[in-house]
Amino acid sequence: MRRLISILLLLVLLALLGYKTWQVSMLRKEVAALEGEVAALRASRAKEHVLKGDFDRAKVELDKSLRSLQQASRHAGSAFAEALRALQGTLDDTRAAIENVSRKPSKKPNDAKGG
Repeated sequence: MRRLISILLLLVLLALLGYKTWQVSMLRKEVAALEGEVAALRASRAKEHVLKGDFDRAKVELDKSLRSLQQASRHAGSAFAEALRALQGTLDDTRAAIENVSRKPSKKPNDAKGG
């Protein structure tokens, strides 16, 4: 009788372990998705700053977006992580373009009138 109770208790514990493992897996995916959304929001903020001509703030937002993507890829599964890496490459290129634009001296029109 003790052996039967021990086996049943072991099966219940194994089922509980499996359930908790599944929950942790689902939470990791949810965290990765939320961090991906945060990265997308930061990237859209960076775009707004670029459109306003504020390249320094755009660069800061893109840096934050890249950090969020890196966090998301740590929590994501392998298939999702590959998509995040591709997006991260795109954001790296965008950041480099913003840095190039912000470094170029702006040409101001000559204010001299009439020659």
